[in-house]
Amino acid sequence: MIGFDEATVIKFDDGHKQGTNNHTRLVINTGKESKKFVSIFDDLLSDKWCLRAYNYSLQKQKPWGVYVPINDMLDESLEGEHLWEGGEPERAIALMAVRELLLIRGKGLIGQDLKKIAGTAVWSLSSGVTNAVQYHVDYAELYRYETDVIYPPLYAGTVHVTPFKQGDMSGGDYRANLGGLDHYKTFGYKGRLQIAEAMAEDLRLNPDWVTIPYKYNRGIFCDGDLPHMATPITRIDPSPAVVPSSSSFQDYSSTDENDSSRGRGSYLDTDMNTDNDADKNTNKDKSIHANKHTDIDAGTNINTDEDNDVDMNMNVMGMKRVILGFNCFPVAVDECCRRAPEHSDAFNRTVKLYQTMTALGVNINGNTEVQKTEENPGIDNICQSEVHKNEIYGNGDNIDGGEHKGMQTRKAPTFSAKEILKNPALARLLVLASKKVKAENLKKEQI
Repeated sequence: MIGFDEATVIKFDDGHKQGTNNHTRLVINTGKESKKFVSIFDDLLSDKWCLRAYNYSLQKQKPWGVYVPINDMLDESLEGEHLWEGGEPERAIALMAVRELLLIRGKGLIGQDLKKIAGTAVWSLSSGVTNAVQYHVDYAELYRYETDVIYPPLYAGTVHVTPFKQGDMSGGDYRANLGGLDHYKTFGYKGRLQIAEAMAEDLRLNPDWVTIPYKYNRGIFCDGDLPHMATPITRIDPSPAVVPSSSSFQDYSSTDENDSSRGRGSYLDTDMNTDNDADKNTNKDKSIHANKHTDIDAGTNINTDEDNDVDMNMNVMGMKRVILGFNCFPVAVDECCRRAPEHSDAFNRTVKLYQTMTALGVNINGNTEVQKTEENPGIDNICQSEVHKNEIYGNGDNIDGGEHKGMQTRKAPTFSAKEILKNPALARLLVLASKKVKAENLKKEQI
């Protein structure tokens, strides 16, 4: 049992293999309140928190990620400011953003599905000129490494936090396909199931593609099943930042064929400012969803400069396209997300370990244990001399022989990934073995 409710599991090869000997399976979340939609929430955060997210991410100079359990999100005694002052900036930023996205602006879309969300993975990615994000669907990546199950989030989102003015950047647009997993079944992981020309033609002709330009403090909230990408950044030429103050919301759905706001090459921007200042935070904007027109309360978003500790005259040199990403997951993948939130240091260490094991032919099974397979030339000589010295098996098994392909033991060793991460000796051995295998493969290619 995978352990989830209201979901269907099918066998599906998306062209990408990760770690296990299992057939790849795809989870289709059913019974969600909102499907095949993309919503835009401009001015999602206060300037204070939006610029904190930008400055912290830029200063960190690498991706970061945390996991916000549902109990933390709902705990009124847990305050973002206290976390920030207490030296937990990532947790503070994530908590404030998740609350705004899920509990205020997106609450009308989530509805009762909030009860199905065990937690939300939040991460930050920074991009420069020439960077792009390839076509993909979000899923619990560590869970896939350990089970070969593609488990998409229930809902997903992003927030643009770089204080660009209009025209400061070319490219870096968000593109999503409202066909959802049906589209992904056709194209697969990074489009590998089709030739490159097919993807280019689909982007040009398929009316389900929606393009949303990057804009400071813009939130995007969507069905977690949607394939998406980010277009290449061709230019970043910023001038001194000017923070916008308008508040707007719009929702786009794949099911209304008469809606002129989407279609072939649709390029969406929302500047739905009202002339009446009193209406700016209280108006209800039109939402198109599930084959009908509905009014969804976008909530009230208040931007404030009170106690703003962010330098609004920041150095514009070296600015990057920075986003916060969000994946709302059910309980089935909660343990993996807590153990190693995506893009966190723990996640990066674990993925690197799994990639090394895969290169060595070490199988990662669904119980987050890995078993040695026969397809691992090159590991024998390294392990034979070191395994006894470091006693990395802990079960008294010895390695016999050195001429065989694979590691010969009286009992096939099974390694727990969690234990390997705690064992520097074994981790080093695996890295050394991986380098040796790669070197031997390179020699064979040169012959």
